[in-house]
Amino acid sequence: MTVLLMAVGALGGSNPSNYAEYGQKTLYAEIGGAAPSIDGVVAEGEYYNTLVFNASTPGVRFNSDSFTGYPSTVKVGITTDNDFIYLGITVDEPYYKYRVGGTAGSYMAFSFGFNMGDIFYQCMDRQTLTLSVYDDKTAFVANTIMVYGQDGKAVTTYNSNIYVEKAFIRDDLAKLTTYEVQLSKAELAANSGLTKLPETCYIHFLNKTYDSAGNNAEFQYRCALDATTQAIITAQDGWCASFAPHLLTFLAPGAVTTAAPVITTAPVTTAPVTTAPVTTAPVTTEKVTTAAVTTEIPDVTTAATTAAATTASGKDKGCGSSAAIAVLPLLFVAIPAIRRRKD
Repeated sequence: MTVLLMAVGALGGSNPSNYAEYGQKTLYAEIGGAAPSIDGVVAEGEYYNTLVFNASTPGVRFNSDSFTGYPSTVKVGITTDNDFIYLGITVDEPYYKYRVGGTAGSYMAFSFGFNMGDIFYQCMDRQTLTLSVYDDKTAFVANTIMVYGQDGKAVTTYNSNIYVEKAFIRDDLAKLTTYEVQLSKAELAANSGLTKLPETCYIHFLNKTYDSAGNNAEFQYRCALDATTQAIITAQDGWCASFAPHLLTFLAPGAVTTAAPVITTAPVTTAPVTTAPVTTAPVTTEKVTTAAVTTEIPDVTTAATTAAATTASGKDKGCGSSAAIAVLPLLFVAIPAIRRRKD
């Protein structure tokens, strides 16, 4: 193994956007389509692209084998134009713990990385959108900006100026949580020190999930790296986390059929994860108000801090949070498939 690492390390950087041999996946989304309504309801075909994730999707992992309340499906709708990225994330989760004041409950932490450098630490740079619902049904949003150094230490700031609109709904009767946001490309680029977003970016996400007993676990989408792979990358680049992000490439209209054909695998017929019955009384669906966004720090895995922008540093622990997103409208659940809206 020592000889192998020395030989590989002599080749130079590991190019973290080319980790297919380690399990990294590339997802595709076509540019175009009508702008969706940011109202907390994701209608069929409303988003131009839909990515579907479940227990059989390559890259999806759970951090606890005994937890019984995982989401059965996470759907990420994406529409993008010259100025905005629209996300409509629907989580099929049996129980939801609402955020109370500064105490986090259930949430989606969706990370974009626009720094496409060729050394591992650069692929860990990210903006993490933390999305949650307060107990009064209003929306909580934050944006954690992490910039890494060669030693794996990160400088962290918080800036939610990327949000143009937002609307969240938790439907306890249907057991669905919906997060819809309109994001400013200009602000995303500025937070990354860029003037324009690249066509390919890094993505990974986790959904913090609770069961009716108050236990929690994480539904994660990221490229987990085994010990051997971490050793190889460390020999090349000097530092490596326990995971790498996957890739999302935005394509010109019509390019999916030629550049990124969809693999039409058969749907999974058996549920790989069981869920405990919800014991809390159902509540009615209520639309979340879209109050002005404030810069707020999510207490995802770090201690609660003030809403002012701050900086911090520390080793990445392999968590995809702020400290710890189908050419025809068909549903393919065995892989993250792209379905393009038919206008």
